[in-house]
Amino acid sequence: MSPVTDAYQEAAYWLELLSEGEPDPVTARRFENWLKADRQHAVIFERMVNTWDSPILQEALTSSAPTDDDRRGGTNHPLARWLMPMAAAACLLLALWQFPFREHQPPYTAHFETPAMQPRQLSLADGSRLQLDAASIVDVRLDATARRIELRQGAAYFDVAHDASRPFEVGIGDARVTALGTEFNIESSSYGIDVTVHEGRVEVRTRAPEEPVILSAGQRVRISSVGIEAAEAVALDDLLDWRQGWVEIRDRPLPYLLERLSRYSPAPIVAEGELAQLPIAGRFRLAETNENLALLARLYGLSVSRSPDRIELRRAVD
Repeated sequence: MSPVTDAYQEAAYWLELLSEGEPDPVTARRFENWLKADRQHAVIFERMVNTWDSPILQEALTSSAPTDDDRRGGTNHPLARWLMPMAAAACLLLALWQFPFREHQPPYTAHFETPAMQPRQLSLADGSRLQLDAASIVDVRLDATARRIELRQGAAYFDVAHDASRPFEVGIGDARVTALGTEFNIESSSYGIDVTVHEGRVEVRTRAPEEPVILSAGQRVRISSVGIEAAEAVALDDLLDWRQGWVEIRDRPLPYLLERLSRYSPAPIVAEGELAQLPIAGRFRLAETNENLALLARLYGLSVSRSPDRIELRRAVD
């Protein structure tokens, strides 16, 4: 049996034990020692507790409500009888370890970089999940009071674990995005920062003296040199982005597209001069560098020049 499986079984044991009522001093000390023995013990235990906030579990509990016969007989449905003391154990957990134990844990820090053409999926120590696009960089710091991520380059999709006591904040330059229990995508480029909310809500703000903006699922906002632009609606069911291997743009300058294509190219793709203002629209598969370049050349009358350290698009000469 793997150590991870053992840890989950041990966490289940403690949930069952704590559900029986307030522990005696010896049991409380044993529980605290188990938490301190391995950082993952606290993560796994908290992950179990957080499942009580899951809509799926709530639906299961509702659908498993006591029947009329159960009520007349003075009994509860077995699932309800099992869930209620476990919810009490969740409260007990917070009282026992969240404040005194986690405050003394050293901060969790990590640095992640992905090379070109190689996106990566990550699991953070708090249970959050992170999808990092190719050619992207993030720094992570999780401590007792806050969870802070710095997106230094590229794009990332965040699936944030619920923890009301520790805000989850993503910094991108001077901008800050704070999760309010959510899933969201951030894409950074020299043209600005795009924030798209897929589930829940986020707060978007900058260091400039302007009011923060609250975004809900199905909304996107751009942060540019002029500040936070007006939010727009996004059809999430029809949305294609880098996680599906695509980039879809409407009337954006050519370099805006090339920055995204460069994350999946062996060399940076650039266009200078008048081409920097050439508006582009279309849908492009990120992994098909040669096909994309050929398509752009054909549609917009361009030529492709290659060197060991870059690929350049120019106006074709007749």
